[in-house]
Amino acid sequence: MHPCAVVISDGGLYDRAPIENNASNYPMVQWDKDDVEAIGLLKLDILGVRMQSALAYATSEIERTTGSEINLDSIALDDPKTFELIQSTQTLGLFQISDPVPIGVKMGIKPDVTGDNTRVLMKISPSFVDFEGFINYGTVINSAYAAAYFSNAVTILTNNIQQPVFVRRDLTLPDIEVSDGYTLMLGGLLREDIQKIDEKVPLLGDIPVFGRAFQGKTEQAIKKNTLIFVTPRILQVDGQPLNPTAGAATTASAASAP
Repeated sequence: MHPCAVVISDGGLYDRAPIENNASNYPMVQWDKDDVEAIGLLKLDILGVRMQSALAYATSEIERTTGSEINLDSIALDDPKTFELIQSTQTLGLFQISDPVPIGVKMGIKPDVTGDNTRVLMKISPSFVDFEGFINYGTVINSAYAAAYFSNAVTILTNNIQQPVFVRRDLTLPDIEVSDGYTLMLGGLLREDIQKIDEKVPLLGDIPVFGRAFQGKTEQAIKKNTLIFVTPRILQVDGQPLNPTAGAATTASAASAP
């Protein structure tokens, strides 16, 4: 988890970078993390690793329920009992808590001001992230005692570990030059998903053999068309438009001689 980043500079930052006040009335640089590093500013990242919080919660729960206090720093990195437990495959699941995955469209734009500060040459790289569903990576945990002494499989835990599946599509478009203040529309970004639907008549569809006559399978096509609108603006150092009237509607002069 990445709560924020702090840019460290002197008072001259206001003369070199566009600054605005955020919702908390703190000054905020409008550049992203890559631009800040590219121009040589010192950036301090503030990170939050949630696995440390998960370990702290687990040890506190063990102390609350059993009265035993566990010092994680005293456990050796090559602890034999830990490796023996992992190799036994009888664990309920060891996993790493990862950061949330943003869903939707992410725009990557690299602008370059051209045409005597009146046009913008843009390298546009949109990416699409869609959620496809879940895959169960867990397996049923059976009792080793029951299997050894009674030759009977006794399920201890279904161990259902659902992991999300995401599909990412990255597009690289040719460079496009747009006048300052004008809007560019990108279309034709199509996606078609095929869904399989199983249908049956209640009760009748569950009858062995004859129930097939009351069942059916259909496929449904879902098409998505994404439209992207991009309006570049050339700004001054203070954040004000360099060309205030750029992109405004223009009207022809109606004056004419009688």
